[in-house]
Parts: sequence; C-alpha cells; structure tokens
Amino acid sequence: LAHAFGTLGPAGGGTPGYMAPEQRDGRPEDERTDVFALGVLLHEMVTGARLAPGEGAPGERPVGPMALPGVPPALEALVARALDPAPARRPAGAAEVLEGLLEVERGWEATAAGEPARAAAGSEARHEALRHYFLGEQCARHPALGQDCGALLRRAVGLDPTLAPAWYELAAWLRWFGGSRRDQAAAVAAALEHAVSASPRERALIEALAAQVAGRDDEALLRYRRLVEAWPDEVRAWYQAGDLLRHRDEPAAALPWFEQVVALDPEFGWAAGHLADALGALGRRDALEAWVRRLERAPGPAALHGLSLAYGWLGDLAAAQGAGERAVAVGDGLADREDVLTALFFSDRFAEAETTIRPLAAPGSPVRRMG
Repeated sequence: LAHAFGTLGPAGGGTPGYMAPEQRDGRPEDERTDVFALGVLLHEMVTGARLAPGEGAPGERPVGPMALPGVPPALEALVARALDPAPARRPAGAAEVLEGLLEVERGWEATAAGEPARAAAGSEARHEALRHYFLGEQCARHPALGQDCGALLRRAVGLDPTLAPAWYELAAWLRWFGGSRRDQAAAVAAALEHAVSASPRERALIEALAAQVAGRDDEALLRYRRLVEAWPDEVRAWYQAGDLLRHRDEPAAALPWFEQVVALDPEFGWAAGHLADALGALGRRDALEAWVRRLERAPGPAALHGLSLAYGWLGDLAAAQGAGERAVAVGDGLADREDVLTALFFSDRFAEAETTIRPLAAPGSPVRRMG
C-alpha cells in the first residue's frame, strides 16, 4: 500500500501469502510485483478471507469470483487483474490500481445516491480517509515510542466517521500508548457502531478489543482464541492476545502468541521486540539464540529491532548497537534510532548517545513530547 500512495519500485522482500509468483520463484520483480500484493490485500478486505492455497499461482487455478452480494463487477475484475499470475496482464503499477478503485467507488456511490458530482466528492474524501488509515496502520507497526500514529488515524475517522477498521486501530493505539479509558471506550464504541459494514474478521477483532477495553480480559482471550481458530493467519489477533498477557505480566503465556506473530510476519515490529523481551525475562537463552539465528536470515527493519533487543538480553551490546545501526541504514525509522540509543546507554557511551538524541529533541522533530 505504501507503493499505492507514492512510493515506487519493488519492496525487495515479501510476506508469505502476499508474494507474487515471480517473487516466490526468484524471477525479476517490478512494480507489478507490488500490485499482486495489493491485490491480495484488496481481496481480503472485500471477502474477509485470504486466497485459497494455489490461487494465483502459475499453472494452477486462477483466483475465483468473490461471490458476495453488492460487489461491483468492475471491482471484481480489477482485483482479478491485480492477482493475475502473469505480470504482463496486471495493472502497470499501483497508481493504475488506485485510479481503478476511485472509478469503482465513484460509480458505486453515484448509483446509490443518484448524484454523480456529490458522489465524486464523497469518493475523494473516502480515499483520503483510507490513505490516512493505511498510513496510520503501518505507522503503528513500527515500535517508536515517540511517534504519534494516532494523529493519522484520527484524521482518517474525521474524514470518514463510518470507517470501522480505522476506529479499531485508533482504539488499539490509544490502549497501547496510555490513552484515557474514556477515549479508548469512545473509539471502540464507534468501531462497534459501524462494524455492520466490516468483514466478519474485522467485526470479530472489534468485538474482542471491546471486551479487552472494558476490562473483560478472560472474555477477550476467549474471543482471540476463537478468532485465530477461524482465521489462523490473523496476525493482529495473535498480537493482541500476546500483548494482553504481557500486560498481565505473564510472559510464559504470552510467548507462544508472539512466536506465532513473528512466524506469520517477521516485520511486525512490536512482536519481534516483545518476543525477545519475553524470552530474555524467562531466561530462555537457548531459545533466544535460536530466534536470533532465524531473524538474521531475513533482517528487515522490524526484525532488526527484535535482534537489537535479543542481543541486549544476551549481553552482546556491540551486536545490539550494530543491529540498530543496520536498521537505520535500511529504514531510518525512529524505532531504529531508539535501539541504537538503548545500546549506547547500556554501554555507558553517554556522549555518543547525547549526539544522537539532540536532533530528536529539537523543535520540529517527529518525536512527540512524553511526560
């Protein structure tokens, strides 16, 4: 989705389940490789389910029809094109997909309202809401304690108050970062109010978080267990259950949930860090070393965050700093610089830490004040 909103070129890696056939086979990639991943995500958003095994693979069956009432044929055709096994038959880039989506939405709203001009304006607002929602969701996946991803999510629901997934993400963000109980409850109530238009998976996530926000932890855990039984690839449910247990100071119980998150998505940064912290706190050095070896095989920015924490628990502060510096070189995110700072502090290298931290405290820095 980052490519859909202005970043060009292939991602240079991939999450299992979202990788194009040429990416899985090690063949040359281009923007159409990213279009395939975007098509998978669009298919999930519309149907509430991942592609069946073999769909979209070369020489195997193509992606079947969505078979849902109310899905415009133009949208179904666009998603099918994005998921074509042959790159040459896909849209040329994410911008073409985005324009197709806007055309679908303009036609959809114009048909419903009978007012094409008004529908077009609503479509643009919806697009902006979705853009802020996706940016906010991606922001929240990168563990930077000074970054306010909630601002993007608030903008999304301000533009489209009916966007239930954005309300859900905002409620989760407020819970993670100490938002007031009143604000958490208001966000989750809005998500519940508009959940009727969400997919069954999204509704299940919203209902589980609502129980969690209300303090009904046992009910929330039961809902998360049922959710991952129904959708084993739902990384957010695995993470939320682990995070709930982490906050109850139950690292042994949280551990398998975080392990599954990292297995599904190594770039889910919070889980990689929490996994390292849980293993370190439990004194499971052998397991921690095993995860270090695994994460080092494909060290993206989020995996490097987990590696930095893991090396810290193992007492190798030079390697912890090195992982943070590698992450800065790859992504230059706030989380990566925080990892470098942590290693410098624990190494008693305070002068270097001060040099690194001063720009982050300067006026205009993306780091918000805390406390």
